[in-house]
Order: sequence, then structure tokens, then C-alpha cells
Amino acid sequence: MSKLFFFVGILGAHGTLSSNAQEFRTEILALQGNAIQNEQGSVLGSLRKAQINLYGDICFRADVIENEIKKDAIVRNFGNGEEVVTMEGGVFNGAEYESFQDPIIDSLGRIAFSIALKKDTRGVTPNNSQLIAVTGSSPDEIWIVDRSNRLALVTDSFEVDGSRHLRFGDLFFTDSGNLLYHSLLGRRDGETQYYRNMVFQTDGFVDSAVTFRRNEYLIRGEEFRQVDGNVSALQDLQIGLSGDHGGKIRALTLESGAYRLLELDQQITTDILRTGQDLPGFEGFQITKIRGRMSNQGAKPPHVVTAFNGTTTVEAIVRGGLDSPIETVAFSQQAVPGSSDGAKFSGFGMPFSAENNSMAYTATESVGESFRQSVWRKLVNGVEPRCLAKSGEQAPGMAEGVTYRSFGRPMINQLGQVVFAARLNHGFGINTQNDFSYFVAEQNLTVRRIFGEGDLFFFGWLNLLRIEELELTDLNSAGDILFTLRAGSNASAIVKVAIPPTKFPHFEQWAEENFPTLAQRSRSADPDQDGLDNFWEYAYGTDPNDAKSISTPSMLSIEADSMRTLAIEFDKFSEERDINYVVEFSSDLLNWESGSDVSTEYRREESAPGRMVVGVRDLNASKSSRRFVRVRVED
Repeated sequence: MSKLFFFVGILGAHGTLSSNAQEFRTEILALQGNAIQNEQGSVLGSLRKAQINLYGDICFRADVIENEIKKDAIVRNFGNGEEVVTMEGGVFNGAEYESFQDPIIDSLGRIAFSIALKKDTRGVTPNNSQLIAVTGSSPDEIWIVDRSNRLALVTDSFEVDGSRHLRFGDLFFTDSGNLLYHSLLGRRDGETQYYRNMVFQTDGFVDSAVTFRRNEYLIRGEEFRQVDGNVSALQDLQIGLSGDHGGKIRALTLESGAYRLLELDQQITTDILRTGQDLPGFEGFQITKIRGRMSNQGAKPPHVVTAFNGTTTVEAIVRGGLDSPIETVAFSQQAVPGSSDGAKFSGFGMPFSAENNSMAYTATESVGESFRQSVWRKLVNGVEPRCLAKSGEQAPGMAEGVTYRSFGRPMINQLGQVVFAARLNHGFGINTQNDFSYFVAEQNLTVRRIFGEGDLFFFGWLNLLRIEELELTDLNSAGDILFTLRAGSNASAIVKVAIPPTKFPHFEQWAEENFPTLAQRSRSADPDQDGLDNFWEYAYGTDPNDAKSISTPSMLSIEADSMRTLAIEFDKFSEERDINYVVEFSSDLLNWESGSDVSTEYRREESAPGRMVVGVRDLNASKSSRRFVRVRVED
């Protein structure tokens, strides 16, 4: 099947600009109405969330239309078009498949998912009402559709101490090839129902196929019973992977009202955080709640915690594990870095972390009695979090006056690119059809719009429609970003967007090149002890490891327009970077002005490769007998 390529943003909705098409390559990987390659006469119906692996293989749930009958199905595209893995109507031990959980995919192309089975004609649920299945990884197995080749690894008839599987939770593939899953088990004793949460993993796959060897539990919760809606012991459990390359298993449990964060390494379970423990770095603030969306998030998965010191309740983002100490990344009540209006953090959204520990999150900021949202990125230790977007700021790629209102949970990849959704405020007279858009922030903090509601999109040949719904569903470490787009009930597409990183160098890259240790790479650090922090030395081109290397702006008085005029000369980057140099003039040191009607450049000379000296003079010398000048560097 041929693939469709085109540039995004060429046809924007009202309120958008058409200049965002720059270098965004968009590929349709699945399209409603496309023929299924291995099910003759069947076509794709409505599409749901998709997952992508490092090599660009995808899997997803979808409706498949077969002889005008709609069926739930698991579908994949490994580069040769859409193929059904299995679908509603398949049979296991005489019971038909009814529906599926969203599938997962690993780097070998194996797909795992859970299946719910139908009741029989008498309304009786079969003994195995739910099962977990996985595909093989070899090409022969991947492309065969015969459902007998799909082996059920786990069924809910599997018992532990008389307790039977009732419901399966999250599924994960470990890097060693095992399948990790959460199960709720139950048993009845007379009129009392007892429950138990457990974490299991398969003990490997034989010959990279699907032969199931052994099913063993890793974390076993205490049995509890539900009485009048109240439960005790292990009430809730989430699982995920952590450590380098997902080598460890992490669980967040709720036991008798107390939260406990565990990490499992080679069958040894270790507490990472728990209720009652002091918040790292903030003695006296005891943790009362831990929340975190578990996933494979590198060696330092982040969590949002709530803590209380007897009088004040705060929220914080913490991260770390067995391989590194727990650290507090952000803390409510702290001043917002770079804020000039006295803003403080008041809360945080769930952070998202890439495998290299880069992290993105949203924050709520308070200014007096008002609140706003912002999006932040933290790349590595020793480098402070950087703000990418704030409520009220002009949204890039949108008409003048269209500003950010609020943000969804951002996602970050190992390249440092952050993708986030934003609700928008529209200025007077601007069509509000485009109210929701996705943006990407590059390594150098440049933010670009990808696309949004109301944009025109080709849902097939000559089928140009406006996007009504769009959802970011996954991204991989290669920088591929997956979206599901919809235009009504009859048009949906799974789209991969490849956004090449911008070529502009940035502070984090400069810091990594100049300093061997993470602690030296902070913007405010001064490793050579010359009184100039790293950000100053980056902006003005000095050697951050040589205290004798100095470059400071020079204030001058020059002859211009037949009078003495105040001027300033300074060293700056000659090519585009992640910072801007703003020259400002004032008559009272309180009110500062900048712009083409305030000053003009009179000198520009190369000072070194990639650097230049510029001179800027005052245009309003006659305004006052006292004039002041400064240069401000902003990012």
C-alpha cells in the first residue's frame, strides 16, 4: 500500500497562520475506509489509540467492517499496510471474543492485549471471561492471521490460593522479553467476597515465539475484603518499569490508606517512598499521598506527592529510585523561576519522563488571587527546569491575539522535544473554530504549532475535511509522534508526524560541551569563580573555565545627529540561538523602552567565529539630559 505524505499547516483554520508547514513530515499509517490486507472484503472503521515502537511499527484497536458488520479488532501496520491481528468473533475454548483492551507493542514487534469473552446464548459467562494474548515476533508468525497461532498466555481460570483472576490491569513488555501484568484476584467464602492484588510476569518466550513457560508473581498483596464500600490492605496497585532500559519493576500501592512506592530488582523489593516519610530536601513535610502514572520512564521515574508539615499542605514533583537518590524537582509555594510578577507554584500536573530522564510537566501558578498554567521541561540534573509556555502568552503560529488558555499533559522524547496540547483564547473578531491545538517545543525552546481543531486535512484522496478531534497517543525515541485525527464518524486517521530537531544550538548543549559534571552545568553556577554565572558566559562568549576570560557590555558617548548620544557595545552570537539580546533606554531608571523608535544599530563587526560585536545608540537623546542604557538577555 502506498503511503501519503504532505506538509501540515498549509491549510489552517480561521485564526491560524500558514507558515507552520516548515519541515513537518506527516505520514498516514492507518485510514478509515482502507482495505485490510489479510481480510479480503474488510475495511477499517473508526480508529482508536495507537502505539509505536522504535522502528515505526504500530498497533491499535479499531472497528473493522466485514460484510457490513462492525467488529472490534486489534490491527497493526509494520510498513506494508493495515493487517488484522485478531478480531471479535475469534474463539477460545468455545467462547467468542467480544472486545479488547488497547494493545502494546515491543521493539521486536510482539503485540500483547487482553480479550473479554462473550456470554453464551443463555447469558452465562464462560469460566475464562478474560485472557491475555500475545503475537509472535518472527515474520512468519506476524503475518499469519490464523487465530490458532495466537496463544493465550494467561486466563482468568488461573488460581492462587483458591483466588481466581477477576480482572487484568496494565500490561508491559520488559527489555528481557517478559510480559509484566497486574491482576485482581478474588474468592468467595459464604457471603463474603475476598480480593487480592498481585503483579505477575511470564518467565520468558521460547525462541522469540509465544510459547508460555511459567507464570510467577512478583508482588503479592495481602488479601482484603470489601465491606460497605470500605476496603483494607492492598486496595490499589499500579505497575511500571524503571531503571536503565527498564531493568527494574516499580509498583505504587495503596495499603490500608497508606501509599507505598516499591522497586523490584532481581526479586528483592525495596521501598522508595511511603506515607509518613519526609519530603526529600524539606524536613518536617511528611508525605501524605503519592500519585504517578506508571510507565517505562528511565532510571528516575517522576511522581507528584502531597506533603503536610502540621500547618501547610504542599505538592511537589520527586524523582529517583534504586540507582539514584530521590530528589525534589519542583515544590509548591516556591517562587516561579524567571517570574517578575511574584508568581508562586501552587500545584503540578502528572509529569512525563523519557528514558534518558528528560522530563516535562505542567504547573499551576498563583499571582495574588489569580491562577495560570505553564509547561516546563527539565533535561538533566544540574540544569534548572525551563518554562516553555504560559497561559496568556501569544500562541505561535496563530493570529495575533490568540493566546494560550490551558494545557494538557505534555510528552517528551529523548531528543528533548516536548509535545503539548493547549486550549486557546481568541481575540475579538477571531473565529473561535480553532480552539485546541498541539505544539512542539524544540531543544532550544523554540515553540511551533503542529496542527489543531479546524485545520484542513486530507482524509484520503481528495477528501479534504476539517479536523474535529485530535489526540496525541504515543511517541518514540526516534522522534516519531503519533496522533489520531477525526472528522465526524466517517473519517479518522492515525498519523505519524516527524519533526526534525531545529539546528539552533542551545544552552544545555553548550553546558554539556564545557563541563564534565552535572553539578557544574547549572545556569547560575560559576565553576571558574570569576563572579559571572554560566548563563552570562554563554551569552557574552567568554570561557566558563577561565576566570581571566572577561567580556562585559561597554557604555559609550558618541557623536550622532550633531549631538552627544548614549550608546552601548557588546559581544553576541552572530547566528540564531535560543536567547535574545534586548537593548533598553531610560530617563529615570524606572521606565525602560526598546524598539526601532528608541534605538538603532550603528556597528556590527565579527569578533570571533560565530560571534560579533554590535553597537546600539539612543534615538531619543533630546528627551532628557539624563539617559541610561542596559542590555538584557532573555530566553
